Amino acid sequence: MAINAYKNNNLGHSHKPRWKGFHNGQTRDYDQIACGVGKAGVPDSHNGTLAIFRQPLTPRFYTGTVVCHSDSATVFPDRLPRDCATSGGLYGLESRDWAVEDSALHNPSKSAAASAKKRAWDNLLAAIFSIAKVDGLIENRPEASIDSTGLESNFVSRHFLMRQGKHTQRYRRWTKLTLVCHNASHLIAAGFVSTGPSNDCPYLMPAVSQAVTNLPIDQLLGDAGYDAEANHKFCRQHLGIRSTVIAINSRYNKGGQLTGHYRNQMKNNFPKRKFGQRWQVESVMSRMKRRLGYALRGRTNESRSAECGLRVLTYNLMLLYLLFTKNF
Repeated sequence: MAINAYKNNNLGHSHKPRWKGFHNGQTRDYDQIACGVGKAGVPDSHNGTLAIFRQPLTPRFYTGTVVCHSDSATVFPDRLPRDCATSGGLYGLESRDWAVEDSALHNPSKSAAASAKKRAWDNLLAAIFSIAKVDGLIENRPEASIDSTGLESNFVSRHFLMRQGKHTQRYRRWTKLTLVCHNASHLIAAGFVSTGPSNDCPYLMPAVSQAVTNLPIDQLLGDAGYDAEANHKFCRQHLGIRSTVIAINSRYNKGGQLTGHYRNQMKNNFPKRKFGQRWQVESVMSRMKRRLGYALRGRTNESRSAECGLRVLTYNLMLLYLLFTKNF
């Protein structure tokens, strides 16, 4: 780092070089660098004062204040000589675009590649449902069902091992896929990937929000795992779904009484006959596992999530091809 010095003839203060730390048996309390050649530097400074300039560092690395000089650019944020009357004050960093860019390093957002893949998957799924609507596979008031299934990380079923009494020493989490399907055509309108085992209830909102962009759901069917007053309100009031038929989960009853307007409606007037159509989503999950496999080949959460998305698209394309060949 280069260190320069100059003499200011307008100021005539006398000052001897002082040092910080232990020097000649004495200690000093502030920084000063002598100007001149040799160890002692300039013996006196009657004709000027010392001003220290160091190579300026880019101020974007500092979130605090920066010391500035009145006649120069921003200098290194360190203390200047006490008798330097021309030293500038303290100035905070201005609000610039690059200051916002630095915050992304500490709070990394989703990468552009991942966002592009997500948009591509959404566009492909929307294109499939556009074709289905043109061909008359989607009725005016479509009915949909929601449920979740687990996919193994290897080709040895954990459920089969438990049935055989061969319990594994270490429990491993598995990939959980929440599906929203169209009951009439069995097309998958949404696929939300998470990690199991976990409660089904929190995954209804993101899955149904994705489904309504492809399928104008009029009635939604779900089992007791999705029973929550918030889910009813979100589907009916925010997404515009006319009816949500979700079985009552007795474990959520407080003191034997149900809480919430829509949950009480389900208790008093539960449409059992309509709820019987919820098996359509279970048929979809069974068919997809039988045709495309029940185990994932990915070894990371990202690869497994991408593989689940590809399976949803492949299943829909296979179903469209089957329906087209049957009609023609």
